[in-house]
Amino acid sequence: MNVCRWCTPSGLDATEYLKNYASKQLSPEDFEGSNDDLCYCLECVVEYHKAREKLPSLHQVLLELETSRLIAHIEKSMREEAGEDDELFIVDENGETQLPVYVGPDFENNLRVPLLEVLKYPYLLLHEKVSELCVEVLCRMEESHTSFQVFEKYPGIYLFLVHPNEVIRRWAILTARNLGKVDRDDYYDLQEVLTCLFKVIELGLFESPDIYRSSVIEKGKLILLPSHLYDTTNYKNYWLGICMLLTVLEEQAMDSLLLGPDKQNDFMQSILHTMEKEADDDSADPFWPALNCFMVILDHLGSKVWGQLVDPVQAFQTIINSVSYKNEIKNIRNSFQRIVGGKLLFVLTTAPTCMKICKHWLMHFSLILAEIRVSITARFCGSSLLFSH
Repeated sequence: MNVCRWCTPSGLDATEYLKNYASKQLSPEDFEGSNDDLCYCLECVVEYHKAREKLPSLHQVLLELETSRLIAHIEKSMREEAGEDDELFIVDENGETQLPVYVGPDFENNLRVPLLEVLKYPYLLLHEKVSELCVEVLCRMEESHTSFQVFEKYPGIYLFLVHPNEVIRRWAILTARNLGKVDRDDYYDLQEVLTCLFKVIELGLFESPDIYRSSVIEKGKLILLPSHLYDTTNYKNYWLGICMLLTVLEEQAMDSLLLGPDKQNDFMQSILHTMEKEADDDSADPFWPALNCFMVILDHLGSKVWGQLVDPVQAFQTIINSVSYKNEIKNIRNSFQRIVGGKLLFVLTTAPTCMKICKHWLMHFSLILAEIRVSITARFCGSSLLFSH
């Protein structure tokens, strides 16, 4: 019976064994077996990374070994799967229709542990080739309708909420939803990734991408998000990912994120600055997802937002003076004018989805404005006159 080299107690503990592994003092058989164990046994992966944390001086050496191991194993598994592929077609009177790509059970069995390792320890995604291969594998599974299943809240899932690839973003959204709400304990496990995601907005990496290129960051440190992990051309997609992230946070987790000792001080101001910007293209306009983030935070934290994170007068003025907000108000007024013209049933049943969504936004937003009004009135006597039409 084969015995795992990392998770099964033997002569050396995992830390000492890792030193020998990093310095390549193991026999060729043990070195290859150690890599195999890390490709097929998740318990070995966990023990390996526990030992790794105790040896920071070896991180750079180990990073090279980790990335080369993952790349070699994933590429080998993909070649084996590709060799078994046969293109299948349905032929009928309308011609040929190619069936979706079939992925056999061995494909996921061979790659499940490497994918989970990358999701559990997302610093590995900083390596562009590792990231590219993981995305290719996940996309292949999605295309074959055998979506990769994850049962724990791994940080890499939430990192993928802003990924440039739409298939990956959709997989991450569905997976995050299925895993349920992120509580305060979960938050601290995800804090490194969440901080990294918010820094893209707070540091203005969309406007100044040179910040990342000019920063001196130790390899393998998840401090700033590299451009291959988010859509640098579409600010709206990034905000949609952040919005999805906020919706899965429980109140206590959001409290820790925005009001705790290591709080994201500038995030609420970043939301307001984003809503002030004008977008040339509606498909890239981040106003509505940024506003949704604002509303989700208010729903969770309520009056704690005012004073500590943002001034209510500033927030209200920013929203109602936004070009995007004004344009939607104008569109909705125009739609009601057509309704008054005798096409009530027709317009209500055929209104574009975006219009229905915007009406929903405005209905919900009126409740938020009421809360702002109360807060302002409490602080400034008579200031409710600011809200007169």
